This record gives sequence, structure tokens and C-alpha cells, in this order.
Amino acid sequence: MAEQLADGVVKLISSMSLKQLAALTGSSPTPRAAAEPREEREGKPARGRPKGKRGPGRPPKVEKTERKLNRRKGTEIEKLRRGVLDVLKGNDEWLSAKEIGQKIGRNVGTDDLSFPINYLRDRGLVQKKGDRSQTRYKITDKGKSHEGSFTGGSKKGDAEGG
Repeated sequence: MAEQLADGVVKLISSMSLKQLAALTGSSPTPRAAAEPREEREGKPARGRPKGKRGPGRPPKVEKTERKLNRRKGTEIEKLRRGVLDVLKGNDEWLSAKEIGQKIGRNVGTDDLSFPINYLRDRGLVQKKGDRSQTRYKITDKGKSHEGSFTGGSKKGDAEGG
């Protein structure tokens, strides 16, 4: 009979949460022992603000979308490089990438021009001043005299540029 009583007490204790057991015994559980399994926490209010909610006056968090790489054919990049040089050759002013794209036409945006312009800058054909939204470009003397093709494996400093 004592054995049955002991088994019953063990089953009862093992089915109780630590908080319930602490309330029964009158002692407080240690911080580590206070952690309850997920199942036993259901129905209890969450601490802090509800998930997905932001503080007062703060806009909802915007999900970041991954930027899609737009791979272009070599001939298309060649046309963009040529277009940038042609626009800058016909202009003695500093132009933004947006202005260059508008003068090239064909719905050319600033994202389309970043690679071709950097290529031209690396070869000394175009110079840059300013940063970010203040960036402007102008053709160099080397760029004015450039007539050849851009294709080929040459890098900065090679004789290909002019």
C-alpha cells in the first residue's frame, strides 16, 4: 500500500509544472527551473507587445526583397558603354547617371549604367566627381579620342583604351 502511495505521488509530481509544484510547497523555483515547456505556456499572455506589432508611431516593418541580378549580353553592355561615351562626348558638362540614361534613351535606367560607367572609369575614359545622389560624370581626353571596341580581355592600364 505504501508503494502504491509513493507511485501515485511520483506520477502527480511529474505531471505538474514547476510553478504549480512551487506553489504547493510554498517555495519559489530557481530561474532555470522556472522555464516551462511550450505546451504548458499555451493560453498564457505573451510578455511584451504581440508579435508583429511595433511601438506607437512606428510604421510596420517592411520586408526586404532580394535584388535580382539582371545579366546582360556582351553586345548589350557594349552598346551601353558606347552610348555613355557618345552622350558625354557631346557634352562638356558634368552629367548624372540619370541624365546620361535619359539621353541614351531606350528606357535606360541608372541601374543599367552602373557597370558600363565603372568599366569606362577603370580605363580612364570617364571621370567621376561626387558621391551617391551627387555623383556626376564627364569624359576625359582619353575618352574623347577612344574609337575602338571595348571587347577583349584587357584590364586597367592596358593599351586597349586608346
